[in-house]
Amino acid sequence: MATFSQGFLQSLMRPSFGQNLFQVGQQIGSGPARQRAAQQQAALDKGLFGLEQMALSGELTPEMYKEAVGSYTQLMRQNPQASQEIRESLGRVGASVRQQSKQQAQISAKTKLENLKQAAVAVQMSEGISPQQKQENLARFRVEAQKIIDANPTVDLTTYATFSDDVEASAYQLDKLRDTRQTTAAVENFSNQLFQIKDYDTLQTTSDALLKANPEYAEEIKKLVNIQQTSIENREKRERAEAERGFDITGSVEDIRARTNNLPEAVKKIVDDNLKAAETIQTQNKNTTGWTNTSARDRARELIRRAEQIADDYVIRQEASNIIELRGIDNDIQTLLSQGPKPIESSKVDSLAEEMSLRETGKKLSDVSSKKRSQYIKDARSELVERNKAAFQTALSTAKARRASITGEELEEPEKPEETPKFLNPVSKEAVEAARANGQTDSQIRRTFQRMGVDNATIIELLFD
Repeated sequence: MATFSQGFLQSLMRPSFGQNLFQVGQQIGSGPARQRAAQQQAALDKGLFGLEQMALSGELTPEMYKEAVGSYTQLMRQNPQASQEIRESLGRVGASVRQQSKQQAQISAKTKLENLKQAAVAVQMSEGISPQQKQENLARFRVEAQKIIDANPTVDLTTYATFSDDVEASAYQLDKLRDTRQTTAAVENFSNQLFQIKDYDTLQTTSDALLKANPEYAEEIKKLVNIQQTSIENREKRERAEAERGFDITGSVEDIRARTNNLPEAVKKIVDDNLKAAETIQTQNKNTTGWTNTSARDRARELIRRAEQIADDYVIRQEASNIIELRGIDNDIQTLLSQGPKPIESSKVDSLAEEMSLRETGKKLSDVSSKKRSQYIKDARSELVERNKAAFQTALSTAKARRASITGEELEEPEKPEETPKFLNPVSKEAVEAARANGQTDSQIRRTFQRMGVDNATIIELLFD
C-alpha cells in the first residue's frame, strides 16, 4: 500500500502552496486546452488517490482530513466538472477516517479500563490492606471506570459493565492460584521427606519437627504421617513373616498383590512385573530345603521391596494430591459461606420487570400505571433474589459433593425447597399461552413481540404453528 510523506500531505492540503496539486491546472499557461485538461485531471487523480491511500494506511488523522476537505471544497468551486469525483473520493476517505478513529477510541478506552482493572486487582490482592480498605478502593476504581465508559458513549464497553464483579473474581482466582501453588509446594515437600523414612523413631522425630514448623498444615502432615506409618508397619510385618518362612517370598507376593487391587492398572502392572521377576528367581534358585543361591535370594527380596515401595509411593502421593484438592475445595466453601448469595443488580431488576410487563400486558414498563410498575419491580426483585439463592445453594452443594467424592463422606439429603413458579421465557409458546389466558389477542401479542425485536418468522411460528 502506498504511503506519502508529511511534506507531500501538506502540499496536498494547502491551496497557497506554489505547485499545489489543487491549482496545477491554473498554473498551466500554455499548450492546447486538451493537454491542460489532461494534466489537470492527472493531478487531481493523483491527489485524490494519495489521500485515499493515506486514509487506508491509517496515516490520515481527522484534523488532516478536515484540512483536506477545505482545500478540495475550494477546488470544486473552481472546477465544478470534478465535483462529483471529489465528493465520492472524500466520502470514501471520510468513512475510512471515521472507522479508524472509532477503532482507535475503542482500543484506547479498553486499554485504559484494562489497566484500571489490573491496578484494582493488584490492590485486592495486597496482603497489607484490610477488607474494608479494599472495598473502599474498589469503589473508587469503579467510579474511575464509569468515567471512562461515560466519556466514550460511541464505543461498545458493555463487557466492563460488571467491573467490580470482574475485579473481585480475578483477584479471587489469582489468590486461589497462589494458595494452590503454596499448598502444592508445601505438601510435596512433606510427602517427599516422610516417604524416605523407614523406621518409627525417625518418623516421629520428623513428624514433630514438621508440625512445629508448619502449624497451618497440621492436619495434612498428620494424614501423611499416618500413611507412612502404615507403610512401615506393613514392611516390617512382611519381613518378619519372610524370615519365619525361611525367606520364601510367596506370601509377600500374595500380600502385595492384594494391597494393589485398588490402584490404577498402570501402577499395578509395574508392581506385578517386579513380583513376577522375584517369583521367577525363586523358582530357579530355591528347592524344598531352601535357597541354593544367596545372591539370587537377595535379588528376589530386593524386587519384593521395590514392588512394595512403588505401591506405597503411589498411595502417599495420591493422598498428597487429595490433600491439595481438599484444601482448595474447603477454601471455596468458606468463601461461599462468607459471601452468601450474590446481591442483585438494579439493572437486572429493571430488565426483568420490563420483560414481565411486556409478557403480561404487551406494554413497556414505562407505559403501565405506577402501581403496576411498582408491582413488576417488586416481583422482579423477588424473582432475582430467589435465583441468586438457588445459584448459591447449587454452588455450595457442588463444592460439598466434590469434597465427599474424595473423603468418602455421605452427604445429608438437603431439604426439598418449596416449588416456586417457573419464570417463562418471554419468547416462547408458553408465553403466548399465558398472554392469551390473560385476555390478550394475537394482534396484541404480535405487537409485543415486535417491540421486543422478534423477527416475523418466529412470531408466525409461535402464534400459528
